[in-house]
Amino acid sequence: MKKTLTVLYLFLFAQLILWISTPRLPYPKLFSRTYSFSEPFRYINLTDISSSFLVSLEIGFLCVIFSVLFCIPTSLFIARLTGKTKFILSTLLYIPVLAPILLPSIGLYEFMYEINLIGSIYGIALAQCCVLYPYMLKPIEGLLTTEGFKSEVVARHFGASKSETFLKVTMPRIMRPLSQGAFFVFVGSFNDYIISFLLGDFKIKTLSVILYPLMQSDNRATSAMVIAIYTIPLVILYFVVTKTFKWRTHVKDI
Repeated sequence: MKKTLTVLYLFLFAQLILWISTPRLPYPKLFSRTYSFSEPFRYINLTDISSSFLVSLEIGFLCVIFSVLFCIPTSLFIARLTGKTKFILSTLLYIPVLAPILLPSIGLYEFMYEINLIGSIYGIALAQCCVLYPYMLKPIEGLLTTEGFKSEVVARHFGASKSETFLKVTMPRIMRPLSQGAFFVFVGSFNDYIISFLLGDFKIKTLSVILYPLMQSDNRATSAMVIAIYTIPLVILYFVVTKTFKWRTHVKDI
């Protein structure tokens, strides 16, 4: 199965490389008679691309930090609840995943306007966090609910303080779901267009805000956009998976 998916992804990536060098191909043609790799870059200002890329990275990391600050205490609180209270609160907190992105974006625009964060990277990151935090909250809550808090009880029984129990027992347990959730939050922030466009107020330009309008030009610009937006998250995913595997191996050895 993994080999089949790998072959499929390589084929799709090769198709993007093919499309980036040729204009739109009329059906049913699969190949073009002429290829040019310089043509799509005349639509792109490399200075704007590099600056918007750095802005996207900064907003993505801020969004992850905001999500961590919200999800860790919230997941600890929810995991200790039982019955209908836990079900209702958990359901309400996961509504942003179900709602169309445009609806919370409009509401968040009004809120950010009131607190004077329109046109700020902090406002964009905070608004994205309000939509993307369930992707981090659910894995942490699921692990804590499944495993319970027996380890914390044992640590407290042997004289550990609340802070020591949290740092030495709870945090190592939730590092894996936390890192996985952080990856999904970062990817969602990095690829976001609607929130960045609305709350950026033409002052903050992320990579998606720069590249998405180019989709209306031709097939070459669209392919360049897809490669630029999705290559970076895939590289980050590789390092996340590698680090997680090494961490799990280290824990087993201990």
